[in-house]
Amino acid sequence: MDDLENQLSFWGKDGIDSGRSPSCLVSNFVEKNDSSCKNFEKSNYEVIECGTKKGIKYVNDCRGITFENVSAKTIKIKKLPRFVPAVSGGSGFMLKKSDIPWVAITLADAISPSQLTVTKNIREKIGVSNETKILLLNYAGDSLIEKIWTKRREILPQIAQLDIDLMTAIDYSVFWDQPHLERLVNMKRSLITFDIFQKYGAKVVPHIYWSSKKDIERWAKWLSHNPSVTSVSMYWGLFKDNKNWKIQIEYFKYFNKIIDRPIHQIISGPSTEEKIKEVASIAQNITITNGSAARLASGKKEITKNGIINVFPKVPFTENVEYFSKLSAKNKCISYPRPITEKAVIERSNKLTSLGKKIMVIDNDQKIELNDFLLQYAKPIENLNIKREDKTLS
Repeated sequence: MDDLENQLSFWGKDGIDSGRSPSCLVSNFVEKNDSSCKNFEKSNYEVIECGTKKGIKYVNDCRGITFENVSAKTIKIKKLPRFVPAVSGGSGFMLKKSDIPWVAITLADAISPSQLTVTKNIREKIGVSNETKILLLNYAGDSLIEKIWTKRREILPQIAQLDIDLMTAIDYSVFWDQPHLERLVNMKRSLITFDIFQKYGAKVVPHIYWSSKKDIERWAKWLSHNPSVTSVSMYWGLFKDNKNWKIQIEYFKYFNKIIDRPIHQIISGPSTEEKIKEVASIAQNITITNGSAARLASGKKEITKNGIINVFPKVPFTENVEYFSKLSAKNKCISYPRPITEKAVIERSNKLTSLGKKIMVIDNDQKIELNDFLLQYAKPIENLNIKREDKTLS
């Protein structure tokens, strides 16, 4: 149905005011109890709702809300440390006195919010040496990212050509109280920016976010179909109150439980000891980014395990980075059973046989050698016939 009026008729206007539209096209993409076809809260911008021409326009604009028509290319990503400090323009006075290997910047550092001109020399603007690697977090206020979307075919190729070592897809906001069509469209818009960035040669990782388990399952399926993705990004800067933080943590656990392989996760925002340690206890391979290390250092303040202290005139940037790096260090992680596949067994066994333990696993009448580490990626123990043979591998 290309005709807008026919599409609107198909979507159905009756019943929208009371909840789920009877002909809602996104019903297969949202939870059964999600009736948010319409925006019930006051907003300072025009939202994307079911049963509207704007909604249909945005769905067509992002090639539908399915993830399946975007595929990831294989790229080599340099290993990131457990913590990367976010800095802003003019940070050279801090950086020149440190040997920090990676720094993060945001979208507003790469492009003028008013003129939409892309920075020509990003290293000069930030004050970063050629030896320091840059992670571009493509997060910004809604005003800027909406302007970029309308000119994405012109602007994103320019951003892709910047002297950047790694970047994320653009984060188009997903709030739990939005109409579900807006949430779905914004997740897909982010994936479209990922697609454009990689088309023009950028080393880019997809941005993962959700408002329900259904969203998480869609991302897990997409990642399963795109095994070349080894790293993803997430923005958690808005989860400040305990209630929303706990909800996000439960979703995060679910994500790490159902993905079919360990994936490096770049998580921006957490800045307290409790929250960073909680995230590090759930995912095995993470990088935390926040602006606290640089912000405190520029104010001549050092963060320690005993609190924040004034160290004027010292600029304790390196000390603050070390503090957050220790918080982000590997902790004993939650172990999740994962589906076992012959390919996964072969790949991981080849890497891990040096552990010296032999485990014989019979799965679907197939006998496979597996080591202790691999057990946490296998099916639940009760579903397998496992025989341990504590023999040193020759």
